[in-house]
Amino acid sequence: MQIGAVFPAEELGDDVAAIRDWVQAAEDLGYQHILVFEHLVGFRDAPNPSAVGPVTPDTRMHEPLTFLAFLAGITRHIELVTGVIVLPMRQTVLLAKQAAEIDALSGGRLRLGVGVGAGIPRNE
Repeated sequence: MQIGAVFPAEELGDDVAAIRDWVQAAEDLGYQHILVFEHLVGFRDAPNPSAVGPVTPDTRMHEPLTFLAFLAGITRHIELVTGVIVLPMRQTVLLAKQAAEIDALSGGRLRLGVGVGAGIPRNE
């Protein structure tokens, strides 16, 4: 069995020391991967809030590729995973080049999730 961890972006914010300590602890504990969520924009009023609440413009989420490049430099073997990145919201060729660079510099540890739209549930 392989077990990974979801990076707690909201809880750790921009505290670089806390981020480093958390990520290195996850690696030292033997987790297989660290998953970083993608969300470029938030909603002031979510169409259908989840149990954990809506993603608003105030919700802290790191830009996943830049953040995973940072994590690649402070880890040794843990896999680096994105949540689903919505391709139409990004330049596809640039995304591919960035992902290839992270994968190469991390020794093949990037797992990239992509999709074509944000699955926003609707109340009907």
